[in-house]
Amino acid sequence: MASQHEDEFDSAEKLISKCVPFSAPADNPVQRVVKFFSEALREKVDVERGKIDVESTMVCIMESLLSYQPDVLACERNLPCQVSQFTTIQVILDSAGMAKKIHLVDFGIKIGLHWSIMMQALANRINCRLELLKITAMGTSKDRLEETGKRLTTFAASMSLPFLYKTVVSEMKDFDASSFGFEADEVVAVYLSLHLWSKLAWPNNLNAFVKFVKKLNPCVMVANEIEAKDEERTHRHAKIGYWRGLFAEFGIVEMELSYSSLFQANLLVKICSDYTTLDMELWMENA
Repeated sequence: MASQHEDEFDSAEKLISKCVPFSAPADNPVQRVVKFFSEALREKVDVERGKIDVESTMVCIMESLLSYQPDVLACERNLPCQVSQFTTIQVILDSAGMAKKIHLVDFGIKIGLHWSIMMQALANRINCRLELLKITAMGTSKDRLEETGKRLTTFAASMSLPFLYKTVVSEMKDFDASSFGFEADEVVAVYLSLHLWSKLAWPNNLNAFVKFVKKLNPCVMVANEIEAKDEERTHRHAKIGYWRGLFAEFGIVEMELSYSSLFQANLLVKICSDYTTLDMELWMENA
C-alpha cells in the first residue's frame, strides 16, 4: 500500500513539474492561477510525504505575526498605506526578477510588516531558489531597529528563508555607502516610505540625500509620498511633478508599473479600503 502511495506521489510531482513552465512569469491571471494551483499541490504532496511539519510551521508563523503590536497591525490593515506597500513589493519583485541574492535598503522600516509579505513570495519560488535576502534598515533608534530585526529574522526562519538583517544607525549627513556591505552578485533595491518630504524645507540636504541614494546604484527605487502643496509651511509635502523633476536632475529614470503591480493595487483597493481610489498620472517625456 505504501509503495502504491509513493507511486501516486511521484506521478503527482511529475504532473506539477509540467505545469510550472505554463505559470512563468505569472504576468496574467491564467498564469497566476496555474502558479498558485501548482504550488498548493506541491505543498500538499510534501505534507503527505512528511517533508513539511505543518503544525510546527504554523506555530512559528503565528508566533511571529502575533509579536507585532496589535494596535499597529490594526492600523496597517485599515489604512490605504497597505495598498502602496503591497504594490511596492510587487514592483521590487518584478525588478529583481529571478535574482538569487536580493539586498533591500529601507530608510523607514518601522515594524517591517511589509517585508514579511515579500518573504512569503520569495520562499514560494520554484524555478530559482533564493540564496540570500538581505535587509539593511536605516534609522536613528538602535533599539527600535533591532526589535524589528528580531521579528523579521524569526519570520524568515519559520519559512527556512536564507536571511540577513543589518542596521545602520546614523543621521543622514553621516551616511556612508561602505556601511551597507554590498556584494557584487546581489541585486539592490531602495525603499523610501514617507521619508523625502521631511527634507523639503532644506533643499541642500534633500539633494545630498538623493545623490547618495543614486550612488547605491539600485535596480529600482520606490518612493511613497503624500501628494500636496503647503509651500508656506516648514514641514510640507510636494506634488508629483516636483519629485519627477528632482529625480530627473540626478538621472533617475521613471519606470512604468507592470500589469501585475497595477492589478494588485486595484484589487487591494477593492478589498482593503472603502475610502481609497487610484489615479494614474502618466509621465510625458516632452511635457
